[in-house]
Amino acid sequence: MRKMIFSFFLAGACAFGGEYYYINNGKRIELKPQSDLSLRSYGNKLQFVDQSGHFLSISNRILVKFRSVENLKKYMDEFGLQLVKKYSFGNLYLFKTSSPETAINAANVLSKKDDVEYSQPDIIKKRELR
Repeated sequence: MRKMIFSFFLAGACAFGGEYYYINNGKRIELKPQSDLSLRSYGNKLQFVDQSGHFLSISNRILVKFRSVENLKKYMDEFGLQLVKKYSFGNLYLFKTSSPETAINAANVLSKKDDVEYSQPDIIKKRELR
């Protein structure tokens, strides 16, 4: 049932205008797909331009730092997260999701949870020459 609700949430998020964003330090960072008409997918990454004009890719992974890991299993089941790595300091985890869109949406939902310090998709920024 939870997966069904989350799938409905994802479908709704993509259906209403194709808005993409992620939360960074409590601020909403707007993302525009690199292509004017649709998202371009390269392997398991989506290409975007952020609100500052920087090109970046978002993969199917998210980084989450928990205040408490009490609900860790619940969140893994709810969002279909697969553990990639638990870092040795703090409650910091790297998870894999089914797609970059799922990573963006799961990170945004988790970032609003009381027991999550921060959560954001795995962002790959392109280097720019000066």
